[in-house]
Amino acid sequence: MCKLIITKFIGLTTRVKATSDAGWLSIGWDGSLDSRANHTKAARALATEKAWTGSWTRICLPDNGGYVFLRDPVPRARLRW
Repeated sequence: MCKLIITKFIGLTTRVKATSDAGWLSIGWDGSLDSRANHTKAARALATEKAWTGSWTRICLPDNGGYVFLRDPVPRARLRW
């Protein structure tokens, strides 16, 4: 089954929020990581909390304000956790 996670940077709190149809969570910004890695970390945390595993595709949102992570039912994506 397909799963979708959207991440956004929350500037005032310096946090990254990961949202899906099953809930959300936010994590603090890690200054030792770049933006992409911080968003991936948030998506991975939500996927882990929901016990979602498998292959994931990461897509940058058009406004550069975050990412979409899509769990692909056909294992062909590059991201694994």
